[in-house]
Amino acid sequence: MKANEFLPRFNNVQSVKPEQWKARCPEHDDRHPSLVITVSNNRLLIHCRAGCRTSDVLEVVGLDYPDLFLDSGKTKGTKCRIGSRQPELVPWWDWNWRSQCAELERLIQAKRENAQALLAGMQGLDLDALSANEFDEVMSLVARAYDWRYRCDRLDETLYLLQQDFRAEERRVQKHTKTRKTVMA
Repeated sequence: MKANEFLPRFNNVQSVKPEQWKARCPEHDDRHPSLVITVSNNRLLIHCRAGCRTSDVLEVVGLDYPDLFLDSGKTKGTKCRIGSRQPELVPWWDWNWRSQCAELERLIQAKRENAQALLAGMQGLDLDALSANEFDEVMSLVARAYDWRYRCDRLDETLYLLQQDFRAEERRVQKHTKTRKTVMA
């Protein structure tokens, strides 16, 4: 299949740049183009930014994965097999956000522990015995430790809000998917 045979199957196709278009996704009620179609390595790549599965989009327009390969001597007759299931695009909200949040939590905790250890090490320090330069250095370290504790608290709050947003989007997409399957049944 050629790109000029593929694109007419979609509504409101607009050229974004050479070899890339956007169109209304036929799988969901799309008011603004959210389906991205790109030519890469002699094949068409499609991605719905609303989270629709590639296989569902292809099914609606009467195509299958092998149709994504552009006609050339090299790819004619190529069958698209990847394990026992067809590949699916991962929705944008699930791009490894759980592991990224866990890594951020570990970094925040490490910084917080470093700040606590620094402040604990300062306890019992005889400030009168320090020279002016040493005193300035100690005060600078204490200020930095308190600053990091404050930043860690703010980062914890931000991370919590991000996780809530991700979970809400996940529920919205799952609800949309269930609704779509009920309508199709």
